[in-house]
Amino acid sequence: ISEKALAIARLNANYQLLAVNFHRMDILNFHTHTDFINSYEKFDVIVSNPPYIGLSEKKNMSLTVTGFEPEEALFIPDDDLLLFYRAIAGFSRSFLNQQGSVYFEINQTQADQVAALLHEQGFTAITKIADLSENARFVKAVLP
Repeated sequence: ISEKALAIARLNANYQLLAVNFHRMDILNFHTHTDFINSYEKFDVIVSNPPYIGLSEKKNMSLTVTGFEPEEALFIPDDDLLLFYRAIAGFSRSFLNQQGSVYFEINQTQADQVAALLHEQGFTAITKIADLSENARFVKAVLP
């Protein structure tokens, strides 16, 4: 939802000479973005790094994390840690091309739950991907 974050992402894409379409929207209310919905653009890949840190973890977070990101980009209420994954999976079911992929950065403690949610939503080829420290930090899934 941050225009500033999108501006940085656009600079990074340009620097890497990548053709990427960026869209700013509130994914929890994507149905209200009628201009986007009416264009009905479909994607081959959707990548998301949604908020996934429970508010109760905030007190234990390092300033190297919390000092460089707005809180709404990091934290989510403890009672629904999969809120954004559910919303983005639903969006992806409507806006991914067949055989398109969705990639999520995840809280390493949530890998199984995110994978199960994607399975329940009809995605296949669900893969958990480890970071350099061997922690499950990403999940990829394909829309059949």
